[in-house]
Amino acid sequence: MNESTPEFNPLTVFLAELIRRLETVPFEPFTIHMTDGRQFYVPTPDHITISRKLRQVSYETDEPRIPDINPAHIVRIERGRRRKKAA
Repeated sequence: MNESTPEFNPLTVFLAELIRRLETVPFEPFTIHMTDGRQFYVPTPDHITISRKLRQVSYETDEPRIPDINPAHIVRIERGRRRKKAA
């Protein structure tokens, strides 16, 4: 790889994919799959907050605790419905 070619960074790729999915009109629900097996179902764009500068993702539900999603631990982002209860 030469110096002018940016290095592949999966973190950047997953953040860009999340942003793209959140901005898609009409919105299509999706599920985020994590390295530890957890799954986060995102039924509306309001369930995810992304801090682009800090590269943080927060998953928001009606629960009092808001889990942070470490983008480095995202395995895949899949279009579709909830398959398991999110952590």
